Amino acid sequence: MEDKEAFWTKQAEELTWFKKFETVIDESDEYLKRWFPDGECNICYNAVDRHVEDGRGNTIALQSDSVYTGKKETFTYKEV
Repeated sequence: MEDKEAFWTKQAEELTWFKKFETVIDESDEYLKRWFPDGECNICYNAVDRHVEDGRGNTIALQSDSVYTGKKETFTYKEV
């Protein structure tokens, strides 16, 4: 990752943004780096809702396999 700004810009393009970012990283504070400070996105929407909207609602989104209870569960994007 020679160019971290270019790398993370490319990754961010895969997300749905409600307000597109202009700044990738704000390094104006010596101790606090702020990524995409002027952009707005919703991580829950990107992790779950957009998959339902794209027709993948019946795809498994989460699997649980408890070694303690022996219980196995699966949840689709619609269920989540």
